[in-house]
Amino acid sequence: MNRTDARDAAFKLIFSYEAQKESAENLLSLYYDQTEDTAGQQDYISGVVTHAIADGVTVDGLITKYSHGWQLNRISRVSLAAMRLCISELLYCDDIPTKVSINECVELAKTYEGPKAGAFVNGILASVVKEIGLNKA
Repeated sequence: MNRTDARDAAFKLIFSYEAQKESAENLLSLYYDQTEDTAGQQDYISGVVTHAIADGVTVDGLITKYSHGWQLNRISRVSLAAMRLCISELLYCDDIPTKVSINECVELAKTYEGPKAGAFVNGILASVVKEIGLNKA
């Protein structure tokens, strides 16, 4: 499994959290029980999913701050999952360049929701990066 596939898996787990409200441990345990090919990516998947859920107040606070006029319950679950994943990567994955995190998560939003979602997600994530002063090469 490469990082793009792992990011897609993490995105789906974060998305499913919103519907199931399972703990990160339960979601990850179920995922690993059903998936054989996670070679080399378990730490990444576990880390971003756990941070996105456990640090949801911080992550969602950043989304809320820059989604002018949009409350979290009005933002699609796909866009929310993509932004939660990216912000978790930005805050907790020092080895992933900022542009890669944003680009990959925008692509996830476009793939699963459409082009307009990609633009919306990109705008919010760009504002988040400016606030936290993070621009990893």
